[in-house]
Amino acid sequence: MTRILFVTYSPAPYRVAFFNELGRNCDLTVLCEKEPSEIQNRDPGWFEGNAERYRMYFMKDASHVFGQAYDLAVVCGYSTLEEIMSLFILKRKRIPVLISADGCREGVREPFWKYFLKKYLLSLADGYLVSGHETKQAFMRYVPDRPVYIYPFTTLTEEDLRLAGSFERGSLRDKYRMQGLCIFAVGQPIERKGFDLLKAAVTDLPDMHLYLAGGPRIRDEGRIHECGFLTHREILEYLCACDIFVHPARQEVWGLCVAEALGAGKAVITTDTCTAGRELIRDHENGILIHADPFELKQALSELRDPELRQRLEQQIRMDMRTYTIEQMAEAHRKAFEDVLQIPVTEK
Repeated sequence: MTRILFVTYSPAPYRVAFFNELGRNCDLTVLCEKEPSEIQNRDPGWFEGNAERYRMYFMKDASHVFGQAYDLAVVCGYSTLEEIMSLFILKRKRIPVLISADGCREGVREPFWKYFLKKYLLSLADGYLVSGHETKQAFMRYVPDRPVYIYPFTTLTEEDLRLAGSFERGSLRDKYRMQGLCIFAVGQPIERKGFDLLKAAVTDLPDMHLYLAGGPRIRDEGRIHECGFLTHREILEYLCACDIFVHPARQEVWGLCVAEALGAGKAVITTDTCTAGRELIRDHENGILIHADPFELKQALSELRDPELRQRLEQQIRMDMRTYTIEQMAEAHRKAFEDVLQIPVTEK
């Protein structure tokens, strides 16, 4: 059985689901930098799911974890002290390493010292796992001679997609007392997410109601409804009940919620400063891509009043995203491991 070590930031719920799926094919150990209690910007209920097919440790157990033997390791980043320490330890132990990155920032200029530091840290790895072509191109600026493997980065399992197909939309709208043309958005209430742009646009469109999840409070303010923290199941239900999903980010390294909404087959508006939007959306073919601009956002929402346009986008989305699942994410990793190790990573 191939022995794999993953070093990651926290036991986020989509990571737990992914690790449980990946653990079908290998002997998997996961070392988390942070425990849930150390993460201040997440509701405690966000950390759901248990380690069923892998072993999970935290940094207080690092000496024990690094004392074990592994065939290959994956380090999810190269910027924190824990990630850099892990890269040096694994390099010293001569364990093949892949650096994983969920996204990148477009067009960021950096001083020479930062370029060479990043180049050095990336050179400690034997290859890279990335969520899209833009991140692949960004990495190849620093390490053009190393393999780069692209995987579908999502939160949705095949079971989630089957469940979404079984929901009765009218019942969900009744359950959540949704009315009018329903806009759904989810994310932390911080400036770079652009929710102020979305609130302003909806305020000017009297037939639309905004349901905004992820903030610390629950309240209704006219046609803007703050839903507070939602579980993975509740987010899936809101996605299936709403008419349009919007992620108006001013800046987004990836944008996991965009991939989630597309995976659920929902018409999506997002910005060209969201990497997932640039990677996954072809403007007016399977979604709408805009600048982080209030006028463009209002115009795109007005366009999607047309139910025929929404239906056409959603049909294309379902064709594009049918293999965009956690199961396929794990399969892409398994193939990358086999390529690096040149041995089969087989099921238990």
